[in-house]
Amino acid sequence: MFRKYFLQYEIKDFLNKLINKLRSKQHWNYSIKGILFENKNINPLTIMDRFERYKRIIKNSGQNDLNGLCVKNKSVYELGCGPLLGYGPFFNFLGSKLYIYDEPFLNQNTLRSHEIKELYFLPLFEELKMNYQNNFSSDEFYESTLSNSLNGIKNFNDQFDTFISNSVIEHIPKENLMQLFEEIYKKQKKGGYFLHAVDFGSHGKYGNGFGNMYSHNKKRVFDKIPALNLLRKSEVKEIIEKIGWKILSTIVYRKLPVDRKKVDRSWSHFSDEDLESRVVLFYGRKL
Repeated sequence: MFRKYFLQYEIKDFLNKLINKLRSKQHWNYSIKGILFENKNINPLTIMDRFERYKRIIKNSGQNDLNGLCVKNKSVYELGCGPLLGYGPFFNFLGSKLYIYDEPFLNQNTLRSHEIKELYFLPLFEELKMNYQNNFSSDEFYESTLSNSLNGIKNFNDQFDTFISNSVIEHIPKENLMQLFEEIYKKQKKGGYFLHAVDFGSHGKYGNGFGNMYSHNKKRVFDKIPALNLLRKSEVKEIIEKIGWKILSTIVYRKLPVDRKKVDRSWSHFSDEDLESRVVLFYGRKL
């Protein structure tokens, strides 16, 4: 009993500190105007297509254990869900038990606005209805999506099943990532799964993909892009495994050629695979 109480506030305090740190380094506009400006945010196909694509990639890699990709009757925790609850509405339609999320920039007034309901949630419902079986009405889908979503793992006093993130891990400061994962690991059920998609690119700061990022000193790159931790594939893999999770599949989804002759010496200790891996899927479970 005491341990559960302690973990609740240990995670709360740590996440609050980390969120404040992230706020000082990166800024996303999650107002209605900001969301509508980024058309990808309200495309009802984005979340569904992404998850199904990742599922196919993992299956086609030869991975036989796909249980972690089934969310029916599962509690799912998403780290960094974006402005519109990320995978939450999709998983709710598929029958998830509870969706828990941490997103420091999410605006509840925007999320629950009439504009977002009409422009995103209802079109999403129509797409999901055509692709999956469910007896939801549009209003039931909308209301249950909001009511079955819990803001903050710190507010969840049980253990969840599935841990998921998309293009988030690369934004968490290196010095905080290990500690954050340790706290999340404690809150996950034994046998639970995880799926992380990590974008190792320069996020447009040095051009498309990596651009010319590797031709610059790594410290100077970090000074220019403090919102990225600049960890590479092998480093993220090592952290995940050190926490105690078992990686079932590490899949380089997208890679780009890198000219070693143009790589600054501060990056030279990385392998070719580390430098070329642009988007990587890490799939596994807690044993």
